[in-house]
Amino acid sequence: MTDFSTVCRSSGGTKTLSKDAFEFHDANSVEQTAKQLGFSTHVPDLLRGRIYLVEQRGSRLLIHAQKRKGDACEWLSTVKAGWWTQVHDHDVGDDDIRHIIRCDESGHGDTGKWYVMLNNGRWSRKFPSAVKTVYQAKGFSKPDAERRMGELERDPWIEVCIPFAPEHPAERQWNIGAPQYRCEPVEGPHPTWNMIHDHIGRALDRYYKGGGRLYLQQWLAAAIQDPTCRLPYLFMHGVENSGKSIVWESLSLLITGGIIKADRALTSQSDFNGELDGAVFAIVEEKEIGRFPGVSEKIKDAVTSPTLSIRRMRTDTYQIPNYSHWIQTSNIRSACLVPLGDTRFTVMEVQRPPKDIPKPVLMEQLKSEAPAFLWTLLNMKLPELEGRLAIPALDTDDKRAVQAESLPEFVHRLIGYIEEHRTWIGTAKEFRSQFGGTCLNLPRLKDALSKFAPVLAHNSITFSYPSTRLEGGMPVRFEWKS
Repeated sequence: MTDFSTVCRSSGGTKTLSKDAFEFHDANSVEQTAKQLGFSTHVPDLLRGRIYLVEQRGSRLLIHAQKRKGDACEWLSTVKAGWWTQVHDHDVGDDDIRHIIRCDESGHGDTGKWYVMLNNGRWSRKFPSAVKTVYQAKGFSKPDAERRMGELERDPWIEVCIPFAPEHPAERQWNIGAPQYRCEPVEGPHPTWNMIHDHIGRALDRYYKGGGRLYLQQWLAAAIQDPTCRLPYLFMHGVENSGKSIVWESLSLLITGGIIKADRALTSQSDFNGELDGAVFAIVEEKEIGRFPGVSEKIKDAVTSPTLSIRRMRTDTYQIPNYSHWIQTSNIRSACLVPLGDTRFTVMEVQRPPKDIPKPVLMEQLKSEAPAFLWTLLNMKLPELEGRLAIPALDTDDKRAVQAESLPEFVHRLIGYIEEHRTWIGTAKEFRSQFGGTCLNLPRLKDALSKFAPVLAHNSITFSYPSTRLEGGMPVRFEWKS
């Protein structure tokens, strides 16, 4: 609110003995004063050419016109003796003070937060006591400040975080702090981006029509075109300085925010994962997440579920749309646990590049090409959707190697034996004695073998359960099939 006294004096008003009241002798000056104070008023012809008082009472502006005998006017006649009065009250606006709440998918909201726009045009979160002080600095009495805050509490803004959406995507929705495109997309060449994705994606060339570069760029394009889409979990492993990390580090040249380190969200035994709220790209770097219990279930949820449950300290769990897309990089292959029969992971080994480019030079080249690459991603044609993922997970040799490293020792021994001897038959007890493991009877052995059937099949090994009983129990038979 503009300072009342300053506006009245600049418009020709004279201070009266009454607190916060100014006298005017011109109707046009009264109308101009009201306009500068944020109100629209019109002095009717009947009341022109009289003495006027402009008075401030808290958030209200009162305009008085001197009465004359025989007047008949729509203005109020009972507010001030001897005067006609028009009362203006500020609507409870929130151009520069807002109360917001965060609602989950079921519509349940939190206790809310207050934001105040600073003089530099930026919003700053404030405690309620500070908001009240701001109102009082704008000329409101303490009761009026509290009343206005109460009215805003009843009509709050809903805080949302929708990547790449407008600041106000719907009525009284505030997309505050959501990731946005960092630059204006402009069609043009981007050879440095292509060079990086050629190098990183080379291991995928023989698994994807169009090659590894196309796979990686379609993966990025899908995330940026539609953040709600579900994408495979990318695991990149390779020697140090092979360029793995540049894939996700370069994303900060394309978008503002939304790129977060997410290893704690997967490994926390307390299930705290507040950092995933607003994440577009969730990064796991140089963390052996495979040794933490429960990680596979969390990845399964994060990769394919349309929503995420967010748990922060000292707050209730709430649901959000799942905008996260996952990239893990590591120097060692065993850092990631890929379940057998998986359809969510794409695994690739990254070799050391033939020529090192200093990182500052590389980032500067990528930055200069960012508008062109962003244009390409936003306009790239994506493959037809087949299943729950917008881009398919690839069954690579690297993926099978990662899976093999997590296999129990008895599976490795069995594969080695059958490769050499081509066949084996025996009871569960004999199997345990020959190859190890913990299966004491045939039902438990059947359960174990069903889990590892894809690995055995990949190694050309079949198994069956003959009906002829052996001494010591019913048998299982393994054979090598060329």
